[in-house]
Amino acid sequence: KRNYYINICIKKNLSSRALEKMIKSNAYERLSIKDKENINIITKEEDLTISDMLKNPIYIEVERNIDKISEKLLQELIIEKLEKILLELGHGFTYAGKEVKLGESYCDMLFFNTELNSYVVIELKIRKLQKQDIGQIEYYMNYIDRNIKKSYHNKTIGVILCKYDNYLVMEYCSNSNIYETTYQLINKDIIEI
Repeated sequence: KRNYYINICIKKNLSSRALEKMIKSNAYERLSIKDKENINIITKEEDLTISDMLKNPIYIEVERNIDKISEKLLQELIIEKLEKILLELGHGFTYAGKEVKLGESYCDMLFFNTELNSYVVIELKIRKLQKQDIGQIEYYMNYIDRNIKKSYHNKTIGVILCKYDNYLVMEYCSNSNIYETTYQLINKDIIEI
């Protein structure tokens, strides 16, 4: 746990106040078990990966009780609180757009990560992760790699943000650039991040 917070301080040049905020938001506790096991002190900048940045779950602050949520409403909540969501996602994320047309389809959200020098396409799901979601995000990633990214950019990363994770789907996903994480809606009166 200490190594994780040391790495974040080194990488992001955090102030003590910013570090306290990360600790209060349980940044370490929201890492996957696999990521927790593989934490060593960063020795050079290239050691940090997208899996070091993604938290699970990602907290999305809401101002009202929401009983039923749609992907469109989830997207609106993220856009509404974009600055906080970018900080939740991790360091170096810049917003590129929502409902970006990629071939015959539209991806939910597109970001660029300056630390990883790659596009990050995010697909929102209000349900448990399913195997067809992998094919959908691979389509977006391949389209971006062939038509949008420049030769000096790294390969596109895909993130599926879903309500519930699915271990089996990710276990048999052969693309190492696809990640999944969950989200949790939090009433801002309950927790302050």
